Amino acid sequence: PGGSPELHFDTLAATEPLRAALRRHHESGKPIYAECGGQLYALESLEVVLIAAAFEQDVSLAFMDDGVYQLKKGHQTKGIEMKAFEKTYGALEDYDVTKLYVDQESLAARGLTADDLCVPVEIMSRADLGKRMEEQDVVLSF
Repeated sequence: PGGSPELHFDTLAATEPLRAALRRHHESGKPIYAECGGQLYALESLEVVLIAAAFEQDVSLAFMDDGVYQLKKGHQTKGIEMKAFEKTYGALEDYDVTKLYVDQESLAARGLTADDLCVPVEIMSRADLGKRMEEQDVVLSF
């Protein structure tokens, strides 16, 4: 429970000094605790994926921008009393969810590589990812 930062997204997103400070903090190896809204969107997206897969829908996942952090290995969530999603992403294959796409530019901008991610993914350019999204019958954004 907090100050509803989702109501101020544009202002927060445009605050480059804050984003730069967070990036430096992360690059120094220090933990970052997610604001509950971001974690809730991640949880909600995983629930939708698992429900769709349980009904044998052909599900693909695309990770862009800061969403690539969801796949980063080694999230430490004990301090916020919340389970990390790393094991859930690892279990997606059991639900036949194997098409995980990651935007190459988003990884590079955050200093990440495929080796930093907790599951195998297909890394592609933003343009190719856009083409892949155009091929889908339904696109949900979280």
